[in-house]
Amino acid sequence: MTVGGPAALFARKYRRELFPATPLLFAAMDQQYLGGAQLGENETAVAVVNDLPRLIDDILRVLPETRQVFIVSGSGAIARFRRPEVETGFARFRDRVTFVWSDGMSLSEILDRVANLPAHSAIVYQTFSTDAQGASYTAEQVIAGLRARGNAPLFAAQSPYLGRGIVGGSMMNIDDLARRTADVASRILNGEPPGELRVPPQLSGPPIFDWRELQRWGIPESRLPLGSVVQFRPPSL
Repeated sequence: MTVGGPAALFARKYRRELFPATPLLFAAMDQQYLGGAQLGENETAVAVVNDLPRLIDDILRVLPETRQVFIVSGSGAIARFRRPEVETGFARFRDRVTFVWSDGMSLSEILDRVANLPAHSAIVYQTFSTDAQGASYTAEQVIAGLRARGNAPLFAAQSPYLGRGIVGGSMMNIDDLARRTADVASRILNGEPPGELRVPPQLSGPPIFDWRELQRWGIPESRLPLGSVVQFRPPSL
């Protein structure tokens, strides 16, 4: 089993030289890494469709005066691979929002930048492994720094970051993705042919928001998209 897009590309490239007769499961990868190539009979994938433009829609709904979005994206392989497609998806916001990318900055430069963003800005954490100087950081370290230093609301598109300082929005439910992946892996181990296990890619779930961050940034719940879930609200009597 591979985890993530770069690992899937490596495994597909060297499939015949590695384990040609062994079932192969591509897990936790964006659908675009398949590049339209058909899966082999002894391969299957549990993929996702990362929809960052949908998160921008959520931001503009809860913060309609937003004019700049600062995209926190490291300099690693995943960020470089995804940026062209993400920028294409952002084209429909061209007349309303300016996007600033951090992939050419060090983490210290990023933190200095988010501390001095202009009014009506938002911060989006996309992905981060290494910065422009080659230093490695965990997502938790980066998000904690953004939360502490940023002068604008912070958003992200993956569920594990909710409760760590992001406001919320439409996110990929990583718990669901893990369960789907484990189910497919279990079925392969129990003898089902991978070629018969074709599961549709997972989409972003309904918008989820952190009540504490809504209060911090003065965002009324009346602006939240229909069907939104609000977590971390203090219980009433």
